[in-house]
Amino acid sequence: MNKLRILILVLALVGVFDAGVLTAQHLVTLNLPCPVGGGCELVLRSKYAAVGPVPLAAFGLVYYLTIFWLALKKQTKLLLGLMVVGVVFSAYLVYLQLFVIHALCQYCLVSAGNCLVLFTAGVLLYWHGNKKSGLFRMG
Repeated sequence: MNKLRILILVLALVGVFDAGVLTAQHLVTLNLPCPVGGGCELVLRSKYAAVGPVPLAAFGLVYYLTIFWLALKKQTKLLLGLMVVGVVFSAYLVYLQLFVIHALCQYCLVSAGNCLVLFTAGVLLYWHGNKKSGLFRMG
């Protein structure tokens, strides 16, 4: 199996764990420690943390599980498309933390960083898979 695909599978599992913990925090209040700055509670209880009764982290959980499944099934185009959506939405959520909520949630930032690394790995996976076809031919 391709090393990039293995990296994507591992990062997807990291995301499942992170999003799962955040979903549980929203549903049953785990009182997660917030190691730096104490902004986790502000972010996780803000009006931006849920769509109706469903926490955004639950959507993240579905996102990471779908990334894992698409990587297993070698659906590189769909994988990359979903990763584009994930990295753009993560950037928006970081923007909200910095400029609207004025607090940072380390668990949310782990997810955002994870999305960025996943996206980079997805681009490289797609590029490596298509360079033989001439799609990315240089010169």
